[in-house]
Amino acid sequence: MLLKRREFEMVSRQEIEKSEELKKCNFYDPHFRGSFKLHFQPRRATKNSAAYDLYSPIRIVLKPGEIAKIPTGFKIKMPKNEAFFIYIRSSYGAKDIILPAGVNIIDADYYNNPKNEGHFFICIKNNSKKDFVIEEGDRIAQGVFQKYYTCGETVKTKRSGGFGSSGTK
Repeated sequence: MLLKRREFEMVSRQEIEKSEELKKCNFYDPHFRGSFKLHFQPRRATKNSAAYDLYSPIRIVLKPGEIAKIPTGFKIKMPKNEAFFIYIRSSYGAKDIILPAGVNIIDADYYNNPKNEGHFFICIKNNSKKDFVIEEGDRIAQGVFQKYYTCGETVKTKRSGGFGSSGTK
């Protein structure tokens, strides 16, 4: 049976506590996770928005040329034939803030992987010549669910890890 529902879920308290940055978030309380979810859960801005706004739960200062891997605190459940594509916000692109890979792609089998539960991050780079400040709660990127098709080949390899785990070759 194919999963038809898409859902953003918070990662476990143990997963969040692996991230020093997230533990400093003003809205993180291990006993009351609702505040964090209320402030940072990805959501669409309008009823006709295709993309979900993605928020930074941490404050960070990016130096010129610096790349940061920003934790979101969330994982994504989606059908097997979909992926979640993350793009930089156009207002950031105009300031020369980019995603180093151009687009970040979260595959359906990233959800609940054994290494990090599917906790997805947003890699962002400051290509400008001055410091760039991202405040806690800033919208930093947008994500879109997209269906994809294959050419019928059979792939038997299963995901075994988290970020960058589908291989380096």
